[in-house]
Amino acid sequence: MKILIACHYYSPHLGGIETVVENQAALLAVNDDVTILTSSIGASKKIKNTSNIYSIIRIPAINFLESRFGIPFPLFSPSIIWKAFRAVKNADIIHVHDSLYISSIVTVFWAKLLNKPVVLTQHISIVPHPKATVIMVQKLVYKITGLYIIKNSQKIFIINTVVKEFLIQLGADENKIVSYKNGIDLSLFKPPTQEQRVSIRRKYNLPVKDHLVLFVGRFVPKKGFKELLQSESGDYTIVFVGGEKPSNLKDSKHLIFLGQLSQREIAEVYRASDIFILPSKGEGFPLSIQEAMASGLPIITTDDKGYEIYNFDREKLLLIEPTVENIKLNINKLLANPHLRAEMSKYSTSYALRYFNWKTSSKAIIDSYQEIMS
Repeated sequence: MKILIACHYYSPHLGGIETVVENQAALLAVNDDVTILTSSIGASKKIKNTSNIYSIIRIPAINFLESRFGIPFPLFSPSIIWKAFRAVKNADIIHVHDSLYISSIVTVFWAKLLNKPVVLTQHISIVPHPKATVIMVQKLVYKITGLYIIKNSQKIFIINTVVKEFLIQLGADENKIVSYKNGIDLSLFKPPTQEQRVSIRRKYNLPVKDHLVLFVGRFVPKKGFKELLQSESGDYTIVFVGGEKPSNLKDSKHLIFLGQLSQREIAEVYRASDIFILPSKGEGFPLSIQEAMASGLPIITTDDKGYEIYNFDREKLLLIEPTVENIKLNINKLLANPHLRAEMSKYSTSYALRYFNWKTSSKAIIDSYQEIMS
């Protein structure tokens, strides 16, 4: 098959969808002809528009909304219109990631016109934001262009029950919706030995003897970044990966900012840490949690209704209301109980090995492609 994958951002821009698309494309390209249509955000002119196994079409775009307001929504140049047309015309099946973005609506418009089948992966529903206007715009976009994409998709993949309910409320046919779990690179994300943990801490200038609590994600409201900053304590050190230290933040030996790291570097920092925390809201199911689990870390994250399909053992994976008080309380609970941390670590590893396998995930996608094509 000739498969076209459309997404708003792609590597080297960092994010969960970018990682999902990269792994999806690599696995599909083993047997099929894969092309990625995306924005040029994050990619320098030196970056080749092809990998060893699939092609990449990068459309010029500006990233004003993300850089200024933390809203990940690239604004594409008009060239996306004819470039998307050519890409869709050459494809057998179209796979778009999330119905919110310009890359998705343009691609699906041409797919409908050219009678090409569409598969949608809907990662999220309405993303919480402190500004009511941002919420209003999201709802408006989903009700107009988002609904157009949903109605014209033959299959819709979801990783979260809240997203499923959101799609049905918008008007999606429940029979089109397929639940599945994203995979991760289990050869890259894995538990460390004690010697590796110490050597990695020294490599990144992390305190060898402190308890390290790790956060991986963008420094935006929905990730719970503000609440985590306010949870600073002398009992542990919080390590932040995903962005530069805010300019208005005072220096503290209990808050460490490592900036943006590559996947391989992030995998090492997981292995250097003691606990992973992500007090975010409005997620699908973040890859960072999956990566942390595969790395053998005890997990503290938000008690999100959408995570029900994962059927987590709540005694071995802490799901909390992400207030400052609860964050501190649960971190200290784990630090005071090494036995509980060890049990949670074992649970994280075994769960990841069982469920977060890319080969299993890609099989569900390929089976759906073949069903549609037949």
